[in-house]
Amino acid sequence: MAKTQQDVQDDSEQGSEILFGAGQSAWLAVVTVVAFIALVLAVVAIVVAGSSDSEGGGGAAAPSGPTANPEIGANEFSFNPADVLVPAGEEVSAVLTNEGAVEHNWTILSESISSEADFNEDLVLAATDNVPAGEQGEVAFTLDAGEYQVICTVPGHFAAGMKGTVTVQ
Repeated sequence: MAKTQQDVQDDSEQGSEILFGAGQSAWLAVVTVVAFIALVLAVVAIVVAGSSDSEGGGGAAAPSGPTANPEIGANEFSFNPADVLVPAGEEVSAVLTNEGAVEHNWTILSESISSEADFNEDLVLAATDNVPAGEQGEVAFTLDAGEYQVICTVPGHFAAGMKGTVTVQ
């Protein structure tokens, strides 16, 4: 049976639909693969950027040299950074930002203690007042070269691990 002009045209249109449909599937597969690769690359970029910012486990990176204006964060129950480096024989003005929910202070001691029972006011070289949650306190001091213990003297905070070090060079 011979095909008419109309039959050939109908077959051609039907074939186009079949090919176009197959092309759509292929196009959808390509777009899906490209989107997946873009997503993987974005996740890798975020992970790499995050790991380079956190220099070994969180907290702000320590400055390369002494700073006369350290900024310290306080929360339950740590300082960030816990250890600061300041210049010897110069006035230092430290700012404590209370990022926690309860009051904290930043107190530099003349000698280290191992428990709250060892603390007495005679050991205090410099200290902020107790700083309410969400507020800042400041303390100015000048120290000789050495290493000094820093604690929060609010009852229970030192025992909970709220301590650090001021290194004076």
